Amino acid sequence: VILWNEWARLYHWMARDEEAFQRCIDRSLELDPGFDQTWLLLGDVRAERGDLEGAAAAYRMGLELNPTQPIVWNALGRIHLQLEQNQEAIEAFSYALELNPTAAEAWDWHRMLAIAYYQEGSLEQALLEAQWALQLAPEDQQPLVAQLLQQMQQPFPVEETTP
Repeated sequence: VILWNEWARLYHWMARDEEAFQRCIDRSLELDPGFDQTWLLLGDVRAERGDLEGAAAAYRMGLELNPTQPIVWNALGRIHLQLEQNQEAIEAFSYALELNPTAAEAWDWHRMLAIAYYQEGSLEQALLEAQWALQLAPEDQQPLVAQLLQQMQQPFPVEETTP
């Protein structure tokens, strides 16, 4: 199964042969539908193609098989954000942080949580998450997080209505 997945990666990212990619993935799933890494690969490719619902389904399948993968929870959270499913994104990023709060990517998971909370309308929680992200961010990423914090603190523009 691992070899079929590697071939699928090569066909997709190197050769750009989508038919060969699909044949390899199909064979991998035929041999062992319970191998969670195949579902992660399939989710990544579907996300790249813009099939967000398909990506979410593949990530969820992988997480059913192995729910202890913070990287997959992160990937699922990003898909939910793109689908404007903020509560689901919050749950996914929170679970990733619960599984590995000291991960090198934890700062980014907090940043994404901040965005999800902000989009949901929970400004106080969004600011808390953004502050955590700023504290944990590597030096080269701190300006990005500081900008996010600044944007979140701006008042919402009020639309004028004409009588």
